[in-house]
Amino acid sequence: MYSYEYEQEKEQALANEALTDGQRMTAACREYAANTGNERPDVEWILTDFDTWERNPCYKGKPGPHPEDRYAD
Repeated sequence: MYSYEYEQEKEQALANEALTDGQRMTAACREYAANTGNERPDVEWILTDFDTWERNPCYKGKPGPHPEDRYAD
């Protein structure tokens, strides 16, 4: 007999197989930011191991500029 949890896990695995490498990487970076953001809710931007900046979903402060905007000029 299959459980609801098993079916959910199976559907998620099939959905992950349909993702492109870029989509999988984006999801991984966002998940990293969410996990790190739980530990550091005072930081607006999280730098991932893949050298991308992700907005911290746990940050509740005033929005600021992207960390690399100061180099735009």
